[in-house]
Amino acid sequence: MAKVTTEQKIQTAFLQMLKSTRYDQIKVSQLAKAAGISRGTFYTYYDSIYDLLSDVENSLFNELPQMTAPIGNLADSQKIHDLLVVKLTYIQQHFPTLKLLMGPNGDPYFQYQLGRFFLPMAQEYEHALTHPNNSIELALLNEATNGARMSIIHWWIYHPDAISIDELADFLRRFIQQIMVLSQEEDAKKS
Repeated sequence: MAKVTTEQKIQTAFLQMLKSTRYDQIKVSQLAKAAGISRGTFYTYYDSIYDLLSDVENSLFNELPQMTAPIGNLADSQKIHDLLVVKLTYIQQHFPTLKLLMGPNGDPYFQYQLGRFFLPMAQEYEHALTHPNNSIELALLNEATNGARMSIIHWWIYHPDAISIDELADFLRRFIQQIMVLSQEEDAKKS
Protein backbone atom coordinates (compact mmCIF):
# COMPACT_ATOMS: atom_id res chain seq x y z
CA MET A 1 0.00 0.00 0.00
CA ALA A 2 1.41 3.38 -1.04
CA LYS A 3 1.92 5.96 1.67
CA VAL A 4 -0.38 8.98 1.45
CA THR A 5 1.71 12.12 1.06
CA THR A 6 1.02 15.36 2.88
CA GLU A 7 0.15 16.98 -0.44
CA GLN A 8 -2.42 14.24 -1.11
CA LYS A 9 -3.90 14.74 2.38
CA ILE A 10 -4.25 18.47 1.70
CA GLN A 11 -5.88 17.91 -1.70
CA THR A 12 -8.22 15.23 -0.36
CA ALA A 13 -9.32 17.46 2.52
CA PHE A 14 -9.82 20.35 0.08
CA LEU A 15 -12.00 18.28 -2.25
CA GLN A 16 -13.97 16.96 0.72
CA MET A 17 -14.59 20.51 1.90
CA LEU A 18 -15.80 21.54 -1.58
CA LYS A 19 -18.82 19.32 -1.01
CA SER A 20 -20.22 21.85 1.45
CA THR A 21 -18.15 25.04 1.18
CA ARG A 22 -17.34 27.37 -1.70
CA TYR A 23 -13.64 27.19 -2.55
CA ASP A 24 -13.15 30.89 -1.81
CA GLN A 25 -14.74 30.48 1.65
CA ILE A 26 -12.40 27.68 2.79
CA LYS A 27 -9.99 28.87 5.46
CA VAL A 28 -6.46 27.50 5.67
CA SER A 29 -6.92 26.75 9.38
CA GLN A 30 -10.05 24.66 8.66
CA LEU A 31 -8.34 22.85 5.82
CA ALA A 32 -5.22 22.12 7.87
CA LYS A 33 -7.35 20.68 10.66
CA ALA A 34 -9.31 18.51 8.21
CA ALA A 35 -6.04 17.28 6.65
CA GLY A 36 -4.49 16.58 10.06
CA ILE A 37 -1.60 19.01 9.53
CA SER A 38 -0.52 22.39 10.88
CA ARG A 39 -1.10 25.70 9.10
CA GLY A 40 2.67 25.97 8.68
CA THR A 41 2.76 22.62 6.90
CA PHE A 42 0.02 23.82 4.53
CA TYR A 43 2.14 26.86 3.64
CA THR A 44 5.12 24.59 2.96
CA TYR A 45 3.15 23.21 0.00
CA TYR A 46 0.86 26.09 -1.04
CA ASP A 47 0.80 29.86 -0.83
CA SER A 48 -3.00 30.05 -0.50
CA ILE A 49 -6.27 28.22 -1.12
CA TYR A 50 -6.18 29.67 -4.64
CA ASP A 51 -2.75 28.14 -5.18
CA LEU A 52 -4.14 24.78 -3.99
CA LEU A 53 -7.16 25.09 -6.31
CA SER A 54 -4.85 25.89 -9.21
CA ASP A 55 -2.65 22.87 -8.40
CA VAL A 56 -5.65 20.50 -8.28
CA GLU A 57 -6.97 21.85 -11.60
CA ASN A 58 -3.57 21.84 -13.29
CA SER A 59 -2.90 18.24 -12.28
CA LEU A 60 -6.10 17.28 -14.13
CA PHE A 61 -5.11 19.33 -17.19
CA ASN A 62 -1.56 17.96 -17.23
CA GLU A 63 -2.83 14.38 -17.33
CA LEU A 64 -5.39 14.97 -20.09
CA PRO A 65 -4.79 12.79 -23.15
CA GLN A 66 -3.27 14.82 -25.94
CA MET A 67 -3.67 14.43 -29.67
CA THR A 68 -0.85 12.37 -31.13
CA ALA A 69 -1.52 13.31 -34.75
CA PRO A 70 -3.59 15.88 -36.61
CA ILE A 71 -7.17 14.87 -37.33
CA GLY A 72 -6.81 15.80 -40.96
CA ASN A 73 -10.29 16.69 -42.09
CA LEU A 74 -13.93 16.64 -41.12
CA ALA A 75 -14.61 13.49 -43.12
CA ASP A 76 -12.42 11.31 -40.88
CA SER A 77 -15.31 10.41 -38.58
CA GLN A 78 -13.69 7.33 -37.08
CA LYS A 79 -10.52 9.16 -36.08
CA ILE A 80 -12.55 11.97 -34.50
CA HIS A 81 -14.76 9.45 -32.68
CA ASP A 82 -11.75 7.52 -31.36
CA LEU A 83 -10.10 10.69 -30.09
CA LEU A 84 -13.29 11.72 -28.32
CA VAL A 85 -13.60 8.28 -26.70
CA VAL A 86 -10.09 8.61 -25.24
CA LYS A 87 -10.82 12.07 -23.87
CA LEU A 88 -14.27 11.15 -22.55
CA THR A 89 -12.85 8.06 -20.84
CA TYR A 90 -10.39 10.31 -18.99
CA ILE A 91 -13.24 12.59 -17.95
CA GLN A 92 -15.29 9.62 -16.75
CA GLN A 93 -12.38 8.39 -14.64
CA HIS A 94 -12.28 11.79 -12.90
CA PHE A 95 -16.03 12.36 -12.45
CA PRO A 96 -15.90 12.86 -8.65
CA THR A 97 -13.24 15.59 -8.82
CA LEU A 98 -14.73 17.23 -11.91
CA LYS A 99 -18.18 17.26 -10.33
CA LEU A 100 -16.78 19.16 -7.34
CA LEU A 101 -14.75 21.61 -9.41
CA MET A 102 -17.67 22.30 -11.77
CA GLY A 103 -20.26 22.30 -8.99
CA PRO A 104 -21.71 25.23 -7.04
CA ASN A 105 -18.74 25.34 -4.64
CA GLY A 106 -16.08 24.95 -7.30
CA ASP A 107 -14.26 27.34 -9.59
CA PRO A 108 -16.69 29.06 -12.01
CA TYR A 109 -13.86 29.46 -14.51
CA PHE A 110 -12.90 25.77 -14.43
CA GLN A 111 -15.44 24.65 -17.04
CA TYR A 112 -14.07 27.22 -19.49
CA GLN A 113 -10.53 26.07 -18.77
CA LEU A 114 -11.55 22.46 -19.32
CA GLY A 115 -12.67 23.53 -22.79
CA ARG A 116 -8.98 23.91 -23.65
CA PHE A 117 -8.91 20.14 -23.46
CA PHE A 118 -10.96 19.99 -26.65
CA LEU A 119 -9.35 23.02 -28.26
CA PRO A 120 -6.69 21.17 -30.29
CA MET A 121 -9.50 19.34 -32.08
CA ALA A 122 -11.36 22.57 -32.74
CA GLN A 123 -8.19 24.16 -34.07
CA GLU A 124 -7.83 21.30 -36.55
CA TYR A 125 -11.33 22.02 -37.77
CA GLU A 126 -10.50 25.69 -38.01
CA HIS A 127 -7.76 24.91 -40.51
CA ALA A 128 -10.45 23.52 -42.79
CA LEU A 129 -12.28 26.86 -42.57
CA THR A 130 -9.45 29.33 -42.59
CA HIS A 131 -10.12 32.40 -44.66
CA PRO A 132 -8.36 35.70 -43.94
CA ASN A 133 -11.67 37.61 -43.76
CA ASN A 134 -13.47 35.45 -41.20
CA SER A 135 -11.06 35.32 -38.23
CA ILE A 136 -13.55 36.99 -35.85
CA GLU A 137 -16.39 34.75 -37.00
CA LEU A 138 -14.11 31.74 -36.63
CA ALA A 139 -13.16 32.76 -33.08
CA LEU A 140 -16.83 33.25 -32.19
CA LEU A 141 -17.77 29.92 -33.76
CA ASN A 142 -15.04 28.19 -31.79
CA GLU A 143 -16.20 29.82 -28.52
CA ALA A 144 -19.85 28.91 -29.19
CA THR A 145 -18.96 25.33 -30.07
CA ASN A 146 -16.69 25.02 -27.05
CA GLY A 147 -19.41 26.38 -24.75
CA ALA A 148 -21.95 23.92 -26.10
CA ARG A 149 -19.53 20.98 -25.78
CA MET A 150 -18.72 21.92 -22.21
CA SER A 151 -22.40 22.22 -21.32
CA ILE A 152 -22.90 18.73 -22.69
CA ILE A 153 -19.91 17.42 -20.69
CA HIS A 154 -21.24 19.14 -17.56
CA TRP A 155 -24.64 17.49 -18.09
CA TRP A 156 -22.97 14.09 -18.61
CA ILE A 157 -20.99 14.39 -15.35
CA TYR A 158 -24.29 14.71 -13.50
CA HIS A 159 -26.07 12.03 -15.61
CA PRO A 160 -23.33 9.43 -16.10
CA ASP A 161 -25.66 6.51 -16.77
CA ALA A 162 -27.82 8.30 -19.34
CA ILE A 163 -25.45 7.74 -22.27
CA SER A 164 -22.39 5.59 -22.99
CA ILE A 165 -19.00 7.01 -23.87
CA ASP A 166 -19.35 5.70 -27.44
CA GLU A 167 -22.78 7.28 -27.85
CA LEU A 168 -21.59 10.59 -26.44
CA ALA A 169 -18.46 10.56 -28.61
CA ASP A 170 -20.60 9.91 -31.68
CA PHE A 171 -23.03 12.69 -30.73
CA LEU A 172 -20.19 15.19 -30.15
CA ARG A 173 -18.50 14.19 -33.40
CA ARG A 174 -21.71 14.76 -35.36
CA PHE A 175 -22.37 18.01 -33.51
CA ILE A 176 -18.90 19.40 -34.26
CA GLN A 177 -19.02 18.29 -37.88
CA GLN A 178 -22.49 19.79 -38.43
CA ILE A 179 -21.45 23.14 -36.95
CA MET A 180 -18.38 23.29 -39.16
CA VAL A 181 -20.28 22.24 -42.29
CA LEU A 182 -22.93 24.91 -41.63
CA SER A 183 -20.16 27.47 -41.23
CA GLN A 184 -18.56 26.40 -44.50
CA GLU A 185 -21.92 26.69 -46.28
CA GLU A 186 -22.41 30.17 -44.84
CA ASP A 187 -18.92 31.19 -46.00
CA ALA A 188 -19.71 29.86 -49.49
CA LYS A 189 -22.87 31.99 -49.64
CA LYS A 190 -20.86 35.11 -48.75
CA SER A 191 -18.31 34.49 -51.50
